Amino acid sequence: MRISNEQGNATIEFLGFLLVLVLPSIIGITVLGAVLSAQEAGVSAAREASRVFVRAQTPEEGYRSAQESAERILGYKALRAERPSDFSCTHTPCLTPGGSVTVTVYVHVDMPFMDKGLTVQARETMPVDELRALRPG
Repeated sequence: MRISNEQGNATIEFLGFLLVLVLPSIIGITVLGAVLSAQEAGVSAAREASRVFVRAQTPEEGYRSAQESAERILGYKALRAERPSDFSCTHTPCLTPGGSVTVTVYVHVDMPFMDKGLTVQARETMPVDELRALRPG
């Protein structure tokens, strides 16, 4: 008669399977969710900042208001800007009717199990109203 010493091997194999395949998959899904959430928040912040900018009376007011708006939108998702947003205009001066304003927002994403995070950027362009010159100032 033969005595088998394989009692408990299934448990060890199952734990090995969990550690090698399932745990990294869960971490990957969590990281992907965090990055996608930051990307969505960045797009919303860039869109709102560009809207605020083109509705401002002066470019200086537009820069200030758009930056505040982007930071507020990111704050709703408990995210923060990696650095100040970039603004670029197709016409000079910046709020010339018929031109457009592009806002780029840089969102910091904390990564689990890592010291450093990563930066996600989102860009949105908004046209300046062609009838802006007719609007009373």
